[in-house]
Amino acid sequence: MPRLLLLTQTERSIPGIRSWPFTPGENRLTVEESPPPIDASMICSEDDTVLLNDQRIAFIDRGRAHNVKPGQIYAVFQALEPSYRQTRSASELAPVNIGKLIVLHTEETTSTVLILSSTKEIHPGDKVR
Repeated sequence: MPRLLLLTQTERSIPGIRSWPFTPGENRLTVEESPPPIDASMICSEDDTVLLNDQRIAFIDRGRAHNVKPGQIYAVFQALEPSYRQTRSASELAPVNIGKLIVLHTEETTSTVLILSSTKEIHPGDKVR
């Protein structure tokens, strides 16, 4: 079985073992609690399942082109379904805040996020603001 060794700048490679130089990256996020609002939607979770709880990686449909940046924290909202007794349509009911997420990485039109907390299952299509 091949072995791989990550080396720091001061270490030397070991004969017979493949090595790859370690390059430190930016691994800290500057948290922004109240970023400008966005009108985004959840796309899917990392493993393409319903997002059941906290600490799951997911994706949203907004990115750098929409001024989304790593470290920004947003709320996740879900539309309420009217009960059989209610006469108002679902579009008239205010959405319910069901969770919180932080942006980890952005591409041009999408972002990778981490679900920080949730009170209900988060589904693709739920709104992010």
